[in-house]
Amino acid sequence: MDSTQLTYRFPVNNADISAIFSGRSASLEAQLISKSLEDNIRKYTPRDSEERFTNPEAIETWFDKGRYLHWLVSSDDELAGIIWYGEAALSNRDEGPNYTFAIRLYDGFAGKGLAGTFMKQSIAIFVKKIREDQLIFNGIWLKTDVTNAAAIAAYTKFGYKEITRDDKRVTMSMTAEDIYTLADSQILTLQ
Repeated sequence: MDSTQLTYRFPVNNADISAIFSGRSASLEAQLISKSLEDNIRKYTPRDSEERFTNPEAIETWFDKGRYLHWLVSSDDELAGIIWYGEAALSNRDEGPNYTFAIRLYDGFAGKGLAGTFMKQSIAIFVKKIREDQLIFNGIWLKTDVTNAAAIAAYTKFGYKEITRDDKRVTMSMTAEDIYTLADSQILTLQ
């Protein structure tokens, strides 16, 4: 890996996965561009291939919005998935969730039971950053496609609660208190 800030050991014995990286990496960013073109990613998150991760300049613009990105990397340095957080209020109310969340697992890694552990570890890394930087944190929200039953089930199992639904999207959130409790239960091991 190149210029990533921190490397955490993935806490599950899985021969395919080596670590979670936090920060920037030119080699992973290059893989992100091509991975964003995968059929499943284009189906559920077309903005990845059409806007966010089309080229290095688009990625730079995306990072400039204050995103926190965690990379799930295989033992042979292949990008297996990403999780990101961005400051974005769900509503105009001060007390509502003020960060958004997204996860992507790429071909060859989705459906292997990695999402739950990756989300838990990522939350712990993110909360560590929130605490270190003394950021205002009221919780996390996300949106997903109503037809993405696997994602809705995974988010529900993880602790997100559905707050709205229309014919296309489901909005879910998790309180800061629940996130802090979950984060505090995780053990982070630097590599």
